[in-house]
Amino acid sequence: MCASDLRIQTVGTEDVSALMRALKALAWDLDDPFKATPEDISKALFGPDSFALALLARQGDRVSGAVLAAPLFSTMGGGPALYVSDLWVDVSARQQAVGKRLLVAASIEGSRRWQTTGLRLTVYRDNAPARAFYDRLGFTLNEKDLSAFLPGTRVAALQEGAE
Repeated sequence: MCASDLRIQTVGTEDVSALMRALKALAWDLDDPFKATPEDISKALFGPDSFALALLARQGDRVSGAVLAAPLFSTMGGGPALYVSDLWVDVSARQQAVGKRLLVAASIEGSRRWQTTGLRLTVYRDNAPARAFYDRLGFTLNEKDLSAFLPGTRVAALQEGAE
């Protein structure tokens, strides 16, 4: 792939199926579950209540990468940051700066939309290539920071217990 042939574009409604394929490929690569529907993705990205951004990297008609991100407020950073929940680069496009270009474009778009001033993401402890990639870009990996998630059914139980 020639770097000059690579286009980074904001996902439009016509691109949701391509984004879904990329996000499913990431889940497959990481052996993660994938529960999002096209409707979930569309609700996050489009309309008056949208709260996320997604970009695709394309070479010709082929999708070679994708990023999905949303703002969060960081008291550590003293303002809004962009949380990158998903970053995927096709195996055939790795080592060609696709991931870096997606992160750069996402950071610019996050700054434009939400005045974000930093990037935050989670990387699996056992994913050495991804850890090395983020290290090369200057990310600080915080070994004491654990990610926690409470799924919808448990959120409902938590809410019921609060009454």
